[in-house]
Amino acid sequence: MSSEDETWYAEVGIEPICDKNDSKLCYAMKIEKRIKNRIHSKLKMEISILKMVANERKGTSERNHFTAIIDRGKKEYYYFLIMQLVGKSLQDLKKDRPMNVFSLGTGLGVGMQCLEAVEDLHKHAFIHRDLKPANYACGLDNQMHTVYILDFGIARKYTNHKGELKTPPAERSVKDDVESWFYLLLDLIVKEGLPWKNIDDKNIDYQKILTYIDRLEYTDHVDYQFIYEKLKRIAAQQSINIDGPYDFEPPSKQ
Repeated sequence: MSSEDETWYAEVGIEPICDKNDSKLCYAMKIEKRIKNRIHSKLKMEISILKMVANERKGTSERNHFTAIIDRGKKEYYYFLIMQLVGKSLQDLKKDRPMNVFSLGTGLGVGMQCLEAVEDLHKHAFIHRDLKPANYACGLDNQMHTVYILDFGIARKYTNHKGELKTPPAERSVKDDVESWFYLLLDLIVKEGLPWKNIDDKNIDYQKILTYIDRLEYTDHVDYQFIYEKLKRIAAQQSINIDGPYDFEPPSKQ
């Protein structure tokens, strides 16, 4: 995308819109300019992914971490996507906290949801490639305890049309996403950012998670349950309830 196109996209932006028949029903709208012969449309990629993951974790006690599509389509000059409106990003939420980090309980709970979203995306053979606190957000109202993953504009499928892994080393893999998630987790809970060794917790489970991720090869499947169990172990050792109300939930719910 040229600088001119980026300016156009930024000017249109992502903004909330309300139902003309019910002002209480608000959604988020994204627009992308249609460019002739463009190979990759960010918005078309996002729509494709959101359609695929729409039913992940639905019908269970777990949470779906992807925003629902309300409408989508194309006009003469642009593509559009209207989707579920969510709240502040984790990046903005942690800025409201002392030292710009969440409490350990919130950080671990939110971090686990972030990884669940990545796991669900990987099930469909896609990698996100841009995991950071700014690309996750909490829900609104009674969904505030749910974390949503956002912005699939540079996501890519890591398998070919035969379902085989694309040839390395030019391609990134699920390992890269999980490694990015780990440093995202540290960003949520470590005062003044990295190095993560400043974590007050004396257990070695953080190191075990990082060691496990470092040892993953391009073709390896990720043992997400191993990571979840290590996070739960950290919480248990600190007598923390990672399923309790988060720092950013209103006092009435804490």
